[in-house]
Order: sequence, then C-alpha cells, then structure tokens
Amino acid sequence: MPMRLIFFTPFKLVKPSMNHSKTCIWLWMLATVASGQEIQPSAEPRIEPTWESMAEYYQVPQWFVDGKLGVWFHWGISSAIDENRPNDGSHYGRRMYGPNDGETGRQLKMTETLKTISHSPKKTFVSQRKTASSTSLC
Repeated sequence: MPMRLIFFTPFKLVKPSMNHSKTCIWLWMLATVASGQEIQPSAEPRIEPTWESMAEYYQVPQWFVDGKLGVWFHWGISSAIDENRPNDGSHYGRRMYGPNDGETGRQLKMTETLKTISHSPKKTFVSQRKTASSTSLC
C-alpha cells in the first residue's frame, strides 16, 4: 500500500500538491531572507583589477616565495650524453653547473667557446669556417 503524506494546517487536512510544495518552499525562502542578518562590508580593502591595486594590497604568500620546482627529464637525448661515463647521462644536467663536479670545467669551456664564436664579427667567423673547411677531408 503506497504511503500518503498529509499536511495539517489550522484550517483543514490537505494532501500535498505541487502548488502547495512550491508555496511552502517560497515561504521558507522568504522567511529565511527576511530574518537574515544584515550584511556587513568586509574589513579588508577591495583589490581592484589593476596592477597598482594588486601592488598595494596583495602580498605573495611566504610558502610561494620559498617554493622551488625543478624538472629534469631522464629519457631521450639527454640520457644519451654518456661520453666517458657509462650509464650516467641522465645526471649531466645536475652536474653541469655543480661546484664539485668534473662537468663544470668542461661545460664552462664549451660555453665560453660558443660565446666567442657568436660574438665575433661575421667576416672573422666566415674566414674561420673557410680555414676549418679547407683543412678537413670532407
């Protein structure tokens, strides 16, 4: 036997209908809003969508300032830079600028060579390439 709900009102017994349910919901919402507290403005200053407002009011959290994130990929071309170090290519990036590793001197020498070549005048670079190509076998 299906269960039937019956609402008691001071006037008569009423079976709930869709209109009655909607009316109850609206009355409940109206009572909630009417008895609600007055909304107080926030004590914090409002940040406007401008750079000046952000600079004035927003502070970067300390955990964000202290946070560090580094990513090094261990597969692909970078893992094949083994040269004279078997199974050690994946650590090349970590050791490239390290103060106590043997890679530092080799990396700095290579970087200085690239800087010298890239900053030399075009004619000097072309003459260096011609000299190098005339001495090669290919």
